[in-house]
Amino acid sequence: MKFLRLFAVFVLLLTFVLTPQTMQAQAGITYFISAVDAGEFPTVRFRVRVVGLDGRVVTGLTSANLAVYENGQLIPVQNVQVTAKDDGPLNLIFLIDQGRLSNYQAFGLTNVRQVFSRLIESGVFVDGRDRVQVMVRENINSDRTEVRLGVTQTGAELSAWVASYPFERRSANSTKGLEGVADALRAMEALVPVPGSEAAALIFLTRYIEDPAQSVAVTVAQNRANEARSRFIPIYAVQTDIAQTFKQPLEVLAAGSNGQFVPLQRATVAQSMDAVYQALNAQRLYYEVTYTSISGQSGARQITLNAPEAPSVGVVGRYEVTVSPPTVTLETPTAGSVVRRELLATATAENPAYGTPSVPVTARIAWGEGRPRLIRSAELLVNGRVQATRQVAPGVDTVEFDADISAITTAGRNPMTIEVRVTDSLGLEASGRVQIVVEVAPPPTPAPTPMPVPQFSVLEAVGIAGLCGAGLLVLAVVGAIAFFVLRQRAAPGAAPARPVPAEAQKTIVAGKALQATAIAMITVLEGPKGLLNEPIILVKPRSVLGRNPQVTDVTFYPDQESSVSRIHCTIEQRPDKTFTLTDNGSSSGTRLNGRQIRPDEPVPLSDGDEVVLGDLGRSGVKFRFNLIADRKAPAKFSGSADDRTIIAPIRSDDKFKER
Repeated sequence: MKFLRLFAVFVLLLTFVLTPQTMQAQAGITYFISAVDAGEFPTVRFRVRVVGLDGRVVTGLTSANLAVYENGQLIPVQNVQVTAKDDGPLNLIFLIDQGRLSNYQAFGLTNVRQVFSRLIESGVFVDGRDRVQVMVRENINSDRTEVRLGVTQTGAELSAWVASYPFERRSANSTKGLEGVADALRAMEALVPVPGSEAAALIFLTRYIEDPAQSVAVTVAQNRANEARSRFIPIYAVQTDIAQTFKQPLEVLAAGSNGQFVPLQRATVAQSMDAVYQALNAQRLYYEVTYTSISGQSGARQITLNAPEAPSVGVVGRYEVTVSPPTVTLETPTAGSVVRRELLATATAENPAYGTPSVPVTARIAWGEGRPRLIRSAELLVNGRVQATRQVAPGVDTVEFDADISAITTAGRNPMTIEVRVTDSLGLEASGRVQIVVEVAPPPTPAPTPMPVPQFSVLEAVGIAGLCGAGLLVLAVVGAIAFFVLRQRAAPGAAPARPVPAEAQKTIVAGKALQATAIAMITVLEGPKGLLNEPIILVKPRSVLGRNPQVTDVTFYPDQESSVSRIHCTIEQRPDKTFTLTDNGSSSGTRLNGRQIRPDEPVPLSDGDEVVLGDLGRSGVKFRFNLIADRKAPAKFSGSADDRTIIAPIRSDDKFKER
């Protein structure tokens, strides 16, 4: 039990030590949030002025000791940036007590004017940013508070007023200076509608409180001080009585409002007021806070600091937002497109092999409001199953995949669904999908089974040979009789039949009779050195171009590194004698006259068109296509695109004619 007690005490002490500094800082401070901006949601910005129990701004705040909560949820510290700013506005009201016993002329009018002029001369007042107003408590016809200088944001205007104002004038009767303080506090509401959100102060210039009596004046001063403190308005009580007569109400007024009692001496007015204005200048401090929201809910949001609850005194931040998930659009492949998988030259009935093992997929991400959010993950789904996952860099609005279709080998049209699904930083999901068709060529036809050769004995063989000889003898006799009869029936005088010439000699190439009919040609403009500016004649209605000499009719860079794909594109002659160009799903693409063409979509090919296969910077090929008017022109047959002239092997689909 003793051990358990010690352990419990240890845990309690450890908990206290590890308590975040932000929670400790929560005690004794309040804050005023303003200028909330969610225009670039999920990034949110706001201003905050943090004030302590002494009425002065809190310094040294950073993201490490200023926790931000949104709707009660703590924003991770890495999502928060805090920047201190010292250019906040300063709001001042001067209250001059010109009672019956005021001694401003005796104190020295130059000295009195320094109470005001040092605000300008010290460089504290900033034109266009700060606001100042001058009020007077006097009792000439009645005891009342009057505005002598309306609100101004120009230092020159204040200086001109100070230089011309008659400070030496006194009232005929005593003034209630503390009532003037109450009037000035109410006037401050027009300058700072949200008390505490901006730096504000009241500078009360007096010799001493004339009315009420000192015993009552202390109580009234305390009440005024409490009122000023609740509005975050410190009062600086500036006394011009050298002997500091009846100073107690002024001390209570200043201390109770978190201000300062300033007894003036003629020789040190400038120094005393400079200290006051420097203290007020420090109250300009505020903080600009930027954070990234982690909530994907739409509606009203409340921002608090250092605790999920709103403070009893202060101002929280508020804004509303409508959050929409991103939209995902598949740019490639397009809906309804057909991807063809052709048999490779090495395919057999037992082991069919197909080209085009994958389909390039490109998805574009767009946002309905605010700015793009970070994408946590992007997934490729093929027929509802996750096939690949990508990480998307910040600021990138596209994601690319290669959809694997190598497992689709069923001959015919195979429907397939391709989907890209993304999840953003707020946890919102969105997806885009298209339906395409994968068309698979039928597998090769199995070779016919050879008929078995019958086995005969010697006697059976001799008998069969005798029968064959007898049959031939009978056919010869019948043929001779038929010839004789037909000759006799021929009309008299008929011209003798022309002799049939001997069969012409055939030219045999690779075991087949050959007659090359040229239908078009291509001229290599950029590519293998051995083929530059050399025309290559096309003799087949369908010619395949690429890098694999086993399956292409025109081969570039065989067995070399190149951006030309193994089966890159096809040039085909249609029945109407026009030509088309088709990209066979190449990895680096095909461009016709500088324009990228879509995979597996035939496009018209005209005389003089220029075609680029792959990337010319990575061993690509550029050629010009031309029609051939003389369709019996000699042909250079397609083969390996190097410095050798090679007669291509005769394949089963070659359409040559005997001659």
